[in-house]
Amino acid sequence: MRRLLVLLVLSLFLPVAAETTYYLRHRPINGVRDSGDLWVAVSDLRRYLHDTEVRRVKVEGERVLVDQRPVGSVREELVPFLAVTRALGYEQRPSPGLGFIDLLGPGDTPTTAASLRRGDYRTAADRLEMVLGTLPEYRDPEMMRRVSMIGQRVVKASPLSELTWKFVVVDSEEPNAACTGEGHIFVTRGLLDLGFTDDELAGVLGHEIAHGVRRHCFRVVELFRQYLMLLRDVERFKARVAAAQRGESTLVSEASLESERKALESRKNDLVERIRDERVYGRQDEEEADVLGLRYAVTAGYSRSGLSSALEKLHKYQYQNFGTAVLEDDMTHPPIPRRLEILRRVQAGWR
Repeated sequence: MRRLLVLLVLSLFLPVAAETTYYLRHRPINGVRDSGDLWVAVSDLRRYLHDTEVRRVKVEGERVLVDQRPVGSVREELVPFLAVTRALGYEQRPSPGLGFIDLLGPGDTPTTAASLRRGDYRTAADRLEMVLGTLPEYRDPEMMRRVSMIGQRVVKASPLSELTWKFVVVDSEEPNAACTGEGHIFVTRGLLDLGFTDDELAGVLGHEIAHGVRRHCFRVVELFRQYLMLLRDVERFKARVAAAQRGESTLVSEASLESERKALESRKNDLVERIRDERVYGRQDEEEADVLGLRYAVTAGYSRSGLSSALEKLHKYQYQNFGTAVLEDDMTHPPIPRRLEILRRVQAGWR
């Protein structure tokens, strides 16, 4: 099963060497390449575009229109995606030599005010403040300048380049880096004490930026939110049952209460299963962040080997401090040798 999982992850991330892979909002576009365009099913437009954008696209007979202006023709239920996004105001940002092109939508110059209009951004900022309440900021001007400079350069190659990103160094001897959500990343003094080169640090920061782009940390929060909602609904259900037993409510039938009980039981079982699977998802998240983060760093002009070299240094540190436990396959983070192998396979697919 574990071997199958690795193969599935590899199949998701390995690009075809001979073709260009298009990305929109950090998601690869799956379509048919023909006649200089990328053709996708009409029904798939909602997978990639915002609802407001989808409403601007119309299919009338064989014509595809954006804002009532023709942009192409329908072919066997497929529409020319590049033509559609171009009409919507997207531009293409190639990654030279890597076979990647990001489709970037119209956006304002990054400002903190614009970023703070996003709920996830505000949540991430609050979480970072909580971290700084425990781990004080390490105020070394040169160290802070270096982390911010490299981080901002890598951010510009990411799909969330329109946000204002904050990079902080905290005073901890433990080598670590983390993303508290979109736009907010901290690294420890201990991580920088490992002597990372700029290329290695760019790989690490790209990894954390990818976590923010893909909203990995918010999935656990969402599970917790659903858990709290379930508890609330269970308490309300118990109150209705107690009221019915006391004869205070004649509007609730035994059949409806049983139906509600089964629905709550089903929600509970589903949530328990998702929480149990969180370790698997966590490993997949780390592997995805490695691959996307490396792409951001390389697109920004840093070495392909930067992240791998950084992981090797961390691997050596782990052996010195934690022994062979780092090879166990039941950890949230996948073993570093596996991460290195995935990166090697991914890079082998780049042109």
